[in-house]
Amino acid sequence: MTDTDPDRTLASLVEEVPTYARVFESLGLDYCCDGDRTLATTTTGVDLRT
Repeated sequence: MTDTDPDRTLASLVEEVPTYARVFESLGLDYCCDGDRTLATTTTGVDLRT
């Protein structure tokens, strides 16, 4: 398992690893229109290790 920098934007993460799109969609995270948000700002209360 690799660590993901929580300060990266959702859009940049999906650009680098396209399969993240499914994960974000399943969590209701908008990586397109709201893709400038960082992972850290969208995951309050979510365990990033799962």
